[in-house]
Amino acid sequence: ILVSAVDREGYSVAADEGYTVAIETELTPELISEGTAREIVHGIQGLRREAGFGIADRITAHYSAGPALSAVVERHSGHIRRETLATALLEGPAPTGAHAGTLKVGGETIEIGLEVSGAGEAT
Repeated sequence: ILVSAVDREGYSVAADEGYTVAIETELTPELISEGTAREIVHGIQGLRREAGFGIADRITAHYSAGPALSAVVERHSGHIRRETLATALLEGPAPTGAHAGTLKVGGETIEIGLEVSGAGEAT
């Protein structure tokens, strides 16, 4: 008997040494939203490095984006704040003096401004 794994629409299948695994490959809106939030976290972490912030520095992050990215930031604000050590994630333009950058996420742009918390901003 010859047994082989064949991908079925919506699944990816792999078999090895008598074990077979099938993974659902459909990207739901929730998975897409979570992935977008992770891309934003990655971008903020890059901006932190560019700014020379210490690894343990708490920050305030300001953002300006279109409705779709703003909705992702609002939905995943807790995760974004935890991963980036942000004490606040505020919608609106960054204040003068903040380290700012533009991120491309999923074909859209989001403007991010970062400053060390306690630098005079509201938290």
